[in-house]
Amino acid sequence: MPNAGWYPIYDLRAKDINSPIEFAYRAKVYQSSGKDWDKVNLTLSTGNPNAGGQAPSLAPWYLYPYETNQGYYKAEERDYNGAPMMESIQGGRNDDYNSISDKEDLVTQSSNTVNTEFKIAVPYSIPSNNQQYDVIMKQEVIPATYAYITVPKLDNDAFLRAQLVDWAQYALLPGESNIYFNNTFVGKGYIDPMLTNDTLNVSLGRDASIVVKREQIKDFCKTNLFGSARETTKSYSIKIKNNKKEPVKIIIEDQIPLSSNGDIEVVVEEISGAELAKDKEGKPIDGKLTWRKDLNPGQEENIEIRFKVKYPNKWRIGGL
Repeated sequence: MPNAGWYPIYDLRAKDINSPIEFAYRAKVYQSSGKDWDKVNLTLSTGNPNAGGQAPSLAPWYLYPYETNQGYYKAEERDYNGAPMMESIQGGRNDDYNSISDKEDLVTQSSNTVNTEFKIAVPYSIPSNNQQYDVIMKQEVIPATYAYITVPKLDNDAFLRAQLVDWAQYALLPGESNIYFNNTFVGKGYIDPMLTNDTLNVSLGRDASIVVKREQIKDFCKTNLFGSARETTKSYSIKIKNNKKEPVKIIIEDQIPLSSNGDIEVVVEEISGAELAKDKEGKPIDGKLTWRKDLNPGQEENIEIRFKVKYPNKWRIGGL
């Protein structure tokens, strides 16, 4: 029906860092068919009949040269009659989304090779006013592992993150989520199953009881001249302290710079045992540094980063 549709909304609730995630899946259903739906049994489908089921076919791509006022030739795409073709972009929100159920015995799920249907056993009334109405779909209790993550180069706060594994089994569609932790609304997120693979990361907000501080170690930061060459050394320290009453796992991320020119050399001198992805030649791939630490109550961890950049004396390097 072209004047009716639905989209998903997710609720994620965690009591503490030792509890599973309570996951609720709701559908926002709307319709403007001109007739109110009074206590009807809904069937929600992931398919979109308005989009058409016929696969597009490619027409021949002809190239025609023409001379410009700059004196060179450029090829452009034209149709069968030789006229320039206009690019057509069609897009927009697909209002047919996927769902699960609030209780296992209230929804019947069936799938074929192209879409999934969910039959809601509980009748719902949906007026013909194009307003959105909640349809309870499914509630699950999902095991989760918790860890803090901090990127002190960008933000000194630590963020609590829950990881939910085997996420693909729920066959979800992209949608907005409401996140709650310790009975408090943390904020909104977005679930995109295409990006999460089998593990979904859910941010549960900042925690001020994990103290993080990143600062430059001035004694190591200097620039020296060696004839036609120049060397600049940079060094940083990261201090993390767990002020909570229970042990925590924390992931710390930082980075070292990468050379964009053969005359610029980056030498890593100290990364305090960080994970650093390298290629077959031993060169850093993306410069990302990762530490995974277990901190007991009151424990403090110190991390040091130090690298040297070598480049021609006549140059000045941006970003250092």
